[in-house]
Amino acid sequence: MKFTCNQIEFRSAINNISKCLSRNIHTPIISMIYIEADDNEIIFRSTNLEMIIELQMNAKVDIKGKILLNYENILKIINQIKGEVLNVELIDTKLILISESNKISLQVQDFEDIPKLPPYTSNISILNINRSEFIKGVEDVLFAVAQSEIKPEISSLYMYNNENNEIVMVGTDSYRLAKKIIKINKIQKEKLNIVIPGRNLVELMKKLTEEEKNLE
Repeated sequence: MKFTCNQIEFRSAINNISKCLSRNIHTPIISMIYIEADDNEIIFRSTNLEMIIELQMNAKVDIKGKILLNYENILKIINQIKGEVLNVELIDTKLILISESNKISLQVQDFEDIPKLPPYTSNISILNINRSEFIKGVEDVLFAVAQSEIKPEISSLYMYNNENNEIVMVGTDSYRLAKKIIKINKIQKEKLNIVIPGRNLVELMKKLTEEEKNLE
């Protein structure tokens, strides 16, 4: 693996991709960041086994490759890298990062398969929702979701669509109950019936506030 990229974009990708990661000695994959260099594009991917985050950025790729990095190791140094251009090269089991004022070596892990996002196609989307209304709906219900993850059924938000072309969101911690109904932009025949862990919704809301379009 060998590529050249914008240092600020690389740092931003690492910081964003690490949002769902945590240390777990029993499941090491959830403390790893997957990086792939392929066809002038760098792919970053991470998962906590409930949520997958994937980002892409442009780069000049000289040698393709894929690696796993411990997120704690790279987060310790990523904000110290200065300069506009970053050169990255894999030498044996070391990932070498070179900028105008830094040269850093990181140990990489043996590659193992990490879950992928399903391919996006026009028929995979079943709902079209106004972004601001969706965010407001989640915020109005999320407070009632249990903080403890001992009982997943009450530490998650339940979401379904009804016969009136509406999305219904329900949250409860067994002491209180919150419910929100929002309109779907398009008439949909497919049924939605899902449960989303509350901690994943917190990260999702952060990303949605950066968007300026409707959700699909």
